[in-house]
Amino acid sequence: MCSVFDLNYGRHLPKDHRARILDIGCGSGLMLAFLESKGYMNFLGVDIDADVLSQVPSHLQDRTMQITDLSTFLRERDGSFDLILAKDVLYYISRHEAAQRMWEIAEAIRPGGGIVVEVFNGAVLTAAYTAAKDVGILTIYTEQSIRSLLESAGLHVTEVYGQQSGKGGVLRPLYNLSAGFWKLMLRLIYVLERGIDPNNPKILEKSLLAVAYKTVG
Repeated sequence: MCSVFDLNYGRHLPKDHRARILDIGCGSGLMLAFLESKGYMNFLGVDIDADVLSQVPSHLQDRTMQITDLSTFLRERDGSFDLILAKDVLYYISRHEAAQRMWEIAEAIRPGGGIVVEVFNGAVLTAAYTAAKDVGILTIYTEQSIRSLLESAGLHVTEVYGQQSGKGGVLRPLYNLSAGFWKLMLRLIYVLERGIDPNNPKILEKSLLAVAYKTVG
């Protein structure tokens, strides 16, 4: 069975297993373990939290780095990475700093390289709860605003989509049916409150993923 990482990130990984990949906010190393399992050899995970980095599997410890300032780290690595992954990171950056951080991230990507970001979806009804339960969360994104943030850094956005989950157990079909009905109700709520607006959300999964590339030349 495909893992959630495979479903959501696998098709965006470079063909070259020697590609340089950066995982921003790598935490306990789940993404790093996934990259290793796919045969990648040149990846690095960075995080500001020493305690969470200590939970990275011992054989991957040398693939991690504790940083105190993301901006300084990125500015010292201009054009260094073929792919940057930022899973559940951007919403910890304040709205007035987000554009500058994204520019710095974009500068660290080599021409032709890409980025995949994941954030929780501000369009769903429980988004306020997600933001409130973690005092570190500073910004809520929707499919429109995450696209706008990436484009503001000169990146070409190719796709924004809802997080896919695994097939699950025997109750999965019932869950999918119920979730589909709930999304239909949410769309109706948006129409009732906002009218038929092209900016009404089209993606109603709990998390958003956005893929963008740095153009060559």
